[in-house]
Amino acid sequence: MDILKIAAAILFLMAAAATAQAQVGDKKALNLEGAKKVIAAAVAEAKSKNAPGGAIAVVDDGGNLIAVERLDNTFAAGANISIGKARTAALFRRPIQQGTARARSGRSRGSVGGKVISCQLIPSGGELAQF
Repeated sequence: MDILKIAAAILFLMAAAATAQAQVGDKKALNLEGAKKVIAAAVAEAKSKNAPGGAIAVVDDGGNLIAVERLDNTFAAGANISIGKARTAALFRRPIQQGTARARSGRSRGSVGGKVISCQLIPSGGELAQF
C-alpha cells in the first residue's frame, strides 16, 4: 500500500515538473559581453564622426542597465541622460524621437506643460535605438 502511494506521488511530481518546464520559454537576451561589443562599435562610430563627446548606455528589454560608457569631454550628467534615453526607448519599444512631440505638446502622461516630470524616462531625440 505504501509503495502505491509513493509511486503515485512520484508520478504526480513528474507530471508537475513536465508542466512547469512546458511553461518556461527561451528568450534571447543581451549579456555583458554583447553590451561591450555594442559600446565598442558606438565608440568607433563616434570617433569616425569626430564627435566632441557622448555617452553610450546599453539596457535590456526591461530598461535595466547592462553597461554604460561616458566618452572624454562629455558633460557630467551625460551618462545619466543616456541611461534615461535608453530606458525610455526600451520600455516603449521604439526610438524616443517618436515620443518627443507628445512630450513637448503636453499630451504625454509623463509631462506637465511639455516638461518631463520623471527622472526615469527621457523623451528626447539623439539616441540610436536597436531592437
